[in-house]
Amino acid sequence: MTINWEPEIGDPTLVGWFTVVAYFVTAILCHRAAITANVKSIDIRTAANLEQYFWLAATITLVALGINKQLDLQSLFTEIAREIAKLQGWYGDRQRYQLMFIKGLGLVAIAIGIAMLWFLRKTAASVKLALLGFSFLGVFVITRAASFHHVDQFLGREAFGWRWNWILELSGIGTIAIACVAYLRKAKARY
Repeated sequence: MTINWEPEIGDPTLVGWFTVVAYFVTAILCHRAAITANVKSIDIRTAANLEQYFWLAATITLVALGINKQLDLQSLFTEIAREIAKLQGWYGDRQRYQLMFIKGLGLVAIAIGIAMLWFLRKTAASVKLALLGFSFLGVFVITRAASFHHVDQFLGREAFGWRWNWILELSGIGTIAIACVAYLRKAKARY
C-alpha cells in the first residue's frame, strides 16, 4: 500500500490563508458567543444552554476545519480509500462507490441538519443563521469529498474572479461570523 500524501500546506495561496484566518476569527467569535450565552439553569434543554453548547461545538468544528484547510486531511482520506479500493479489486468500479459514499454522506448531513433544527428550535434566530452557514460548509465539504472530475472542474471555475470553491466555503464562514456578531450584539443589548 503506497500513500502519496505528505503533511504540507494544502492551499498556500493568499485566498487559502485568508480562509484559514476566517475560520479561526469566526471560531473566536463563536467562543465569545458561547461565553455570552445567558446560562442560568443546569437543565440542558433550556435555550441558553443549547445556545452555549451550539457555539462551543461551532468553535471546535471551525478550528478543526481551519486546521484541515491547510493540512488537507481529506486528500489523505482519498489516498487511503484509493489504495484500499486497489487492494480489494474494486478500483475500476470506484465511481459507483464514490456515488454511494456521497449519497450516504449527504443523507447523514440532512439527518444531522434536521435534528439540529429540531433541537435548536427555541434558540435565537442568530443560532439558526449560523446553522445555515454550517449548511453552506456542509455542501462545500460534500462537494469536495465527491472528487469526481466534473465536480473538481466546477469548483475550479470562476465567477466574478472568484473560484466556486472559495465562494462556497467563504460564504459559509461569513454567514456564521455574521450570526455570531448578531448574537453578541443582542447579548450586549441585554446588559
